[in-house]
Amino acid sequence: MKVVVILSSCSWDNPVELNAHRLAKGLVARGWRVLFVESVGLRLPNLWRVSDRRRVTSRFRSFFHSIGSRKTSSNSASQGQLVVLPLLCPPPLCAPVSWFSGLFSSIQIRRSLRRLKWKLPVFVAMLPWHSRILRRSQNSKAVYYCVDSYEDNPCVHKKLVTQDERKLCESVSSVIVSSQSLQKRFIARDIPARLAENGVDYLKFSNAIKCRTASSLVEDIPKPRLVYSGNIATFKIDLQLLRRIATHSCSWNIILAGPIGVGDPSPASCVESITKLPNVHWVGNLKPSSLVELLSDCQLALLPMRTDGPMRHSMPLKFWEFVSSGLFVVSTRLPNLSQIPQDLVSVCATHTSFISEISRVLSAEAALGRNELAKLRSRRSRAAECHDLGRTIDLFDELLRQF
Repeated sequence: MKVVVILSSCSWDNPVELNAHRLAKGLVARGWRVLFVESVGLRLPNLWRVSDRRRVTSRFRSFFHSIGSRKTSSNSASQGQLVVLPLLCPPPLCAPVSWFSGLFSSIQIRRSLRRLKWKLPVFVAMLPWHSRILRRSQNSKAVYYCVDSYEDNPCVHKKLVTQDERKLCESVSSVIVSSQSLQKRFIARDIPARLAENGVDYLKFSNAIKCRTASSLVEDIPKPRLVYSGNIATFKIDLQLLRRIATHSCSWNIILAGPIGVGDPSPASCVESITKLPNVHWVGNLKPSSLVELLSDCQLALLPMRTDGPMRHSMPLKFWEFVSSGLFVVSTRLPNLSQIPQDLVSVCATHTSFISEISRVLSAEAALGRNELAKLRSRRSRAAECHDLGRTIDLFDELLRQF
């Protein structure tokens, strides 16, 4: 059975499912043994923040409880195993600390592989500083899976991140990126990069157009309901835009689903002030089944993302979930959405145009009959079928088996 070490960009218990989780689960389903190495992050934790204190406490508890915890196990030859390895070392804030973290992390990984009796692994690195781990590994079979513009993240050592990423690209066999703008960014640096766009669990989210059960989360909230799901953080969301939408029309009810402030260096109160508006409703972090029910009861999806910093190269994971659910999406000007058909998304350059598009779409759909609206949602949903997550996992499975 083949072994892969995923040097992740997050922790396993991260409240939002990210690319690393999807890749790990997908490879396990295809018969791989997966050592999921949790990230130590790219910035120094702010111990004044409750979320950061919890993250640090959880990391110490996980590390001292066991070297690695087995999350999935099966005797079936068709299914692999997943083991999570929590790392206990400082984030790569400067070159000496990054060197130490790379050394200590590589030791922990080798010990875990010996304990599990897993041999000849291939590596999937997801952060630039992972070059320092690969440099000390006795195996050069590795790919770099880039899902973000890491030097643009808040509170990171930009120069060090850029240097580490260049060294990582030199040490791996392939670079895989999750968006077209990231691919262009690497090509501009003369680094070949293969595109594996963010996908969606289509079978799960397309059930929203067939859902007959009303979501109890929003049954008392009047229509129209405008939904955003994902990490609600100041470095991702344009809070000023969100406030303008909420104050433009009191009849528009904004539903926010997801955790507040994950990885956010700003105080949580910045986001919480938005949730106190009378027509803004935070429903918490939902399980996928509950999220599908919620999307089936909403009229429009929002991507009020910031267009600077790390979001410049982002292809939001939630976009195809919204489309699979049959919802039209109104978004800020994210480069990776510019090539999407206009019958699925409206990309807006200004706050004013964003609000105007919301009004236009809501009015147009309100004028449709029930059957016409159902057919429209079904057509949108089918457009997302070719972006099923399984295709991305198949690409990785095929590539990694070549080593």
